[in-house]
Amino acid sequence: MTAGIYETLPSCPVWDRTKMESRMMNNKAFIREMIKHFLNDVPRKLKKIDSLLLNDDFSGIKFHAHSIAGMSGQMSGDRVHAVAREIERCIAASSRDALTQLILDLNVQFKLLSKELRDSQR
Repeated sequence: MTAGIYETLPSCPVWDRTKMESRMMNNKAFIREMIKHFLNDVPRKLKKIDSLLLNDDFSGIKFHAHSIAGMSGQMSGDRVHAVAREIERCIAASSRDALTQLILDLNVQFKLLSKELRDSQR
């Protein structure tokens, strides 16, 4: 893992609403459905990652991190996307200590993003 992610993460927005809305062609119903799906699916993937880490199943972690990276990229959740991508790189470099910290960070960034997404639906 490079220290670079921790230098750039604070400058990344948690969520770029304008970019997401543009990507989804400002279709409000579709946006609501995507947010709902994201908020339901990602927590399950995060729990799975935690259990996979206990079993040192790095290929499983990489699979779920890749899925979260794709989903958060679609949602313009830039910080979640950045951390999930870094998890993929970390696994390729076989750095378990860094991986553990990144998984913790992924959970934190998801909580921040989920708050913003939920708040946007009010």
